[in-house]
Amino acid sequence: GSGSDITIPAILLWKADADEIKDYFSEEKNPVVQAKLQWSIPHPDNHVEWELWATSVDETSTDFLLDFKETVFALGGDQEFTPHFYTWNGTDYGCPGTDRCGNLCTNGGKYCAPDPDGQIESGLSGADVVEENLRRTCVWKIYGGKDLADDDP
Repeated sequence: GSGSDITIPAILLWKADADEIKDYFSEEKNPVVQAKLQWSIPHPDNHVEWELWATSVDETSTDFLLDFKETVFALGGDQEFTPHFYTWNGTDYGCPGTDRCGNLCTNGGKYCAPDPDGQIESGLSGADVVEENLRRTCVWKIYGGKDLADDDP
């Protein structure tokens, strides 16, 4: 499995606070502890900032964006979305100046992505994904931005 079906909730406590909870548990008459966790996120301008990291061929993030569209329009100008696209550094894998990475990279092996359809010899290549990620980044920088959500869907 991918591990995405496992959730392990965890928090950090000051030792003094944790000792109090442990002491409470150690008394037989106190078998149950109920706690409420609450985070205070500063938002001095009542403005939501959110980011999405994906690739241009990531079906899960595409489905998420389609489902989340109504929420984005409901937030209107009170939010700022920034997309990011994964691109692997070919230098970390020894791709530049070699044929080791084949059609997974662009720019002489500097920028790479995994083969999206698992067909190394045909179909889309990692280089196609890198180029599409770059295209989407450029389109976003020119046409995207926080004012986009102010328009009616």
